[in-house]
Amino acid sequence: MIRDLLKNGIEELLLKIPGVHHVSIGLKETGGRITDQLCIRIYVEEKKDHSELHAHEVLPSEINGIPTDVNIIAGFRACLDENKYRPVKGGIQVTNRIIVRDEENFGTEVAHGTLGCLARRNKDGKPVLLSNCHVLMANSAKPGDMVYQPAPAAIPEMSDKDLPFHPTDDKNAIGRIVKGIINERVDAAIAEVDDTVIGQSAGNEINGLSIDGMPRYNGVVGMGVALAGQIVFKVGEVSGRTEGRVVDINYPATTFPIEGKEHTFRGQIAIQPVDPTHHFSEKGDSGAVIVDKESRIIGLMFANNGNSQPQITLANHIADVTEEMDISIQLTPVGADAMETLIKN
Repeated sequence: MIRDLLKNGIEELLLKIPGVHHVSIGLKETGGRITDQLCIRIYVEEKKDHSELHAHEVLPSEINGIPTDVNIIAGFRACLDENKYRPVKGGIQVTNRIIVRDEENFGTEVAHGTLGCLARRNKDGKPVLLSNCHVLMANSAKPGDMVYQPAPAAIPEMSDKDLPFHPTDDKNAIGRIVKGIINERVDAAIAEVDDTVIGQSAGNEINGLSIDGMPRYNGVVGMGVALAGQIVFKVGEVSGRTEGRVVDINYPATTFPIEGKEHTFRGQIAIQPVDPTHHFSEKGDSGAVIVDKESRIIGLMFANNGNSQPQITLANHIADVTEEMDISIQLTPVGADAMETLIKN
């Protein structure tokens, strides 16, 4: 009935009213709550008081006895975890906040990615965060540059003469870059962090990792190795927690550019999503750690093939990462008390 009404000229008439951008059929909202009542939904970019409108701009409250509902067109963006976390944990957003020109969109931008997990330097035991080199050292960052969490909500437009812009303030700073390496085995970097941002816990929590006991714990409890066919998990700042399956532990050599330079990687872990209708990873998830069902870390995610089918995500073997970075992954204790806490979280 409503559909016929719209097709018979009502939709066309409504779209001629200034400010109306779309007309459809849906459920009516009253007081911010969805009702079960079908209505004609009219979408505008801005709601105005009747006193601001001319008579021909006032939208009817009903048409032929059918109620209307005027809605503002919402602004959408990709799902992105931009929350501030203290203490910091794996699976959250990090950035070096270096501002550069985005040539494709003619604006300014900062790069951001995912904090993988916490570790400690073997030479002095100091705590560090682990991510990819192309995340922490994006836009020509150098050791000593600061790392921030989260990225700024707004990025100022700047003149070319001021770019690239390296921040010097410590707002939301969580550490300083120590080392970054990209070679045939790894794309990894570490940043030294202060005890104040990692808290008092001796654990290594990954944000929202365990759901219904899968994987077993919400923190990294051990070191593992990738095995073809095993189920694995990751938490990234863009796509969140996803489940995949290792399809290869010695993927063929693949070459692609990182910040304008070609890099070849060999012998990587290849992962495909368990559900082929969903991606295992998205751009921005780089730096996330890969864990098995027992919450043992097996890899460090660094690349995918975008929207190609099947989607393939590549990860460094964690043993290669710890060797190149000269670090030990911080492990979450799984004594009786810690185990109960981990499972609940």
